[in-house]
Amino acid sequence: MSTKEKNSDSSVEPKVNDYNNYRTFLSDWFAWKKGRNHSYSGATFARQAGLNAHTLLGMAIRGQRNLGSDTIRAFSRALSLKGREAAIFEKLVLFNQSTKPDDKAFYLEQLHSVSQGAGRVLIGRVRNHAQYLSNWYVVALRELVSTRGFRPDPDWIVKRFKNRITRKQAQESWEILKNLGMVEADESGRFRVVNPSIDLDPGHVDFAIRAYHRDQIARARVAIDEESLDERMLSSLTMAVRERDLPLLREKINEFRKSLNLSNGDESAGERDHVIALNVQMIVLTNEVGASNREATEAAPPQKKE
Repeated sequence: MSTKEKNSDSSVEPKVNDYNNYRTFLSDWFAWKKGRNHSYSGATFARQAGLNAHTLLGMAIRGQRNLGSDTIRAFSRALSLKGREAAIFEKLVLFNQSTKPDDKAFYLEQLHSVSQGAGRVLIGRVRNHAQYLSNWYVVALRELVSTRGFRPDPDWIVKRFKNRITRKQAQESWEILKNLGMVEADESGRFRVVNPSIDLDPGHVDFAIRAYHRDQIARARVAIDEESLDERMLSSLTMAVRERDLPLLREKINEFRKSLNLSNGDESAGERDHVIALNVQMIVLTNEVGASNREATEAAPPQKKE
């Protein structure tokens, strides 16, 4: 789901409940206000908000400034938002501006709880996709559907995942997959994986993607300590490369991952025995040569004069 497009009809007042990005809402609202009153300006907005900075609205729209708690209330006043709409605006600002994954997830839940109508549907989709990406076992369950004898039974799912998840987690994961339309039953009642187009701005779920990778790394730690060599394969390569070769390395890694995925074609669905996780990390361990030299020079103590 991408952020709501600009309003094609600026005569219709934008509703905050229809947006998942408060800056786009502010931009559309300001265009609507200007359409009704050509003399309306950022300075007018600032006076109505009780703020001294007449450029703040424009800077917020352009992403040059974030809003604090006092400013959020001031903006709500100028926007004539009250009650639920004011609460939605506040939660939307906090969700959009937060950078830590845990904070992002917290504000997303709060935003979902106060949203309603079309807005709740939009935020609900972001929430579901974030939940899909936030835990290794949700993604793994989608693949488990393609294995022999799959049963949408929580106890069966828990056993197949080596009792590494709880019954509640299995139930919740199955509901997420169904809500997202990623699985469906055929005429015989057997479930299969479907591949709906997920129209979602990655920026909205970046926090969940990072959480997913952390979760996979945590699962790998468990495998290192508790699982046999037959059930895990760990390999690592550390090497020196040129700066200009980094994009090529990323491209080769992506091609390798895609080729593995394509080799596991749809024709084997329902005949597969296991779900595996293949995690690839390429981490640049050093700064650029020039940056390191500059830092070393700046950190060096001054030489005493004889």
